[in-house]
Amino acid sequence: MLEAFRAIKTFLATTDLNDADKLNGRFYEGQAPKRTSFPYLTFQAISHTGEPALSEDDVRLAIQINLYGDRTLGGGALWALNDLLLSELDRQRLTVTGFSAACILAIDRGVEELEEDGLRITSQWDLFMSPA
Repeated sequence: MLEAFRAIKTFLATTDLNDADKLNGRFYEGQAPKRTSFPYLTFQAISHTGEPALSEDDVRLAIQINLYGDRTLGGGALWALNDLLLSELDRQRLTVTGFSAACILAIDRGVEELEEDGLRITSQWDLFMSPA
């Protein structure tokens, strides 16, 4: 899974999400460091299985991506980032060490939730990987 997470983070760093006026490199596996400034993105595996996948040898990794933003700015700015995330990452081929092919697919558009000090949009993704 470490290689899959590294591939996601590497890919995100090449997108417009990495611009200074957007996430600016604030992509974290698991939790963000305390006092991370908004906006930022976290991701983690929510399940790991070989099924259902594209073939019996493929690996499917279910991933949750969370976008966090400032509550005082409202949800519009965070939804704009979420739309950019979907356009940049959905159906992209990733390079994952140890696998000959990998493709990530968005399962949903995301759900907005209020957090103690901000907003969060949570979306579900599947990463399919074919062994080398």
